[in-house]
Amino acid sequence: MGWLLEYIDKIRARPDMYIGGSSTDELHSFMLGYMSARSDFGLPELDDNDIEMFDHFQYWIEMKFDTRSAQYWTGLIADNYDGIAETSIEAFYVLFDEYRVLLKKKSFLEIKSMHDNFLNRKKEELVKRATE
Repeated sequence: MGWLLEYIDKIRARPDMYIGGSSTDELHSFMLGYMSARSDFGLPELDDNDIEMFDHFQYWIEMKFDTRSAQYWTGLIADNYDGIAETSIEAFYVLFDEYRVLLKKKSFLEIKSMHDNFLNRKKEELVKRATE
């Protein structure tokens, strides 16, 4: 596990202390700022595993919410967290935990393939609706 995942796990316990709130947008802004600061101070940046993990988390979130969107995972969670948790950050952790369990069973390549199949199905649904 890379440093980013370790830090995300620390934030879970006290999000207000680390990110000043309880939204996925605040978490994302903090993550971007933290990564930028690490780069500015010559500390290691994201490793390939962390990058792939979040790229494929986006794919998984789209499948989870049955939507294809230009919206980043933060917005998708913020718009769809009702019934999962009380705040979008709590929903992020519920969903991220579920995703991490999936990663023990599926590779990034398998998740990408699942997403490609999902996109093809969505495209077929659009074509079908357009021709009805």
